[in-house]
Amino acid sequence: MPSSISDEEGSGILISQDVNHSQIETDGDSKTKYVRIESTDKILDEIEVAGDGSFYLKVQSNMPIRFVSLDANRERLRGPSGWMWLRTNERRACIGCHAKKEMSPVNRVPMAIKKEPVIITDTSRITNMAEVQALREMINKK
Repeated sequence: MPSSISDEEGSGILISQDVNHSQIETDGDSKTKYVRIESTDKILDEIEVAGDGSFYLKVQSNMPIRFVSLDANRERLRGPSGWMWLRTNERRACIGCHAKKEMSPVNRVPMAIKKEPVIITDTSRITNMAEVQALREMINKK
């Protein structure tokens, strides 16, 4: 069967339905307000999750990333997660952070996908504006 997933440079999509849906308990009644996205050697971004706990990312392909859930004071609640990466044109979705494997998602549209995805990329190796533009075009390639 043909696949739209590719080894070429580009981006993939990741949607999390509710980062608070987890089998890992937190102290008290803390809810995740932010998610930190890390690469192998640095923090790539910290994003605010939607009111329902969802987030929507467009991630540079073939780049290892992991996640840490943070409370309103940006203190760690859970994580870091295991490493993952997306291939070009890959689409992934999860129920939540460390959700039980036998669970299925709630039948609703996550609030986060009602907006454009947050673009996650590693710009640390970029040295000039031409490279910045080339990276933007690569990430936005459909």
